[in-house]
Amino acid sequence: MPGSNLGPSVDSPMFLGLYGQFGLGIEFDGSQPGYGAIFEFRPGSAADILPFLYRWNSSFILQADFLKLSDNDESILSADVIFRKYFKDMRPNQALGSFFVGAGMGASKANYSAEKRVKYWSWLGEVGFERTLKERYLFWVKAQYRYFDHYDFNYTNYSLQVGAGIPIPW
Repeated sequence: MPGSNLGPSVDSPMFLGLYGQFGLGIEFDGSQPGYGAIFEFRPGSAADILPFLYRWNSSFILQADFLKLSDNDESILSADVIFRKYFKDMRPNQALGSFFVGAGMGASKANYSAEKRVKYWSWLGEVGFERTLKERYLFWVKAQYRYFDHYDFNYTNYSLQVGAGIPIPW
């Protein structure tokens, strides 16, 4: 199989990251904690999956996201695919940081109670800032909106995330 003609992927790292978040459900009272993990392919490494992402200065992100929505058992767990567009050039390894916008979708499971659950698709949008320190450590802050409305289950929510990551392989 021929390699990418864009240059080696090691010039644009992949990151594994963890984050914490606080969120607010549209139909729930109060903010609640959550957490998650990402596997981020920066534009150069994302080009090995979808070549146009390099030209668009965009990342490809796999995200696992959990958010508690109330003091009871209500929560939402999602496995997401996100495309993130940067406002500054993030293709070279030396890129320091940029504001971004992103959009994606996820396979989600909403828990209404211990015995009542629903699985369905959710859509998400994000805005934030990403910063790389010493070409090895990734930090980000983002606001995320997730739309999940299936029959009588409206688990649409907003969240604020703060996270950190390291390059793969480290």
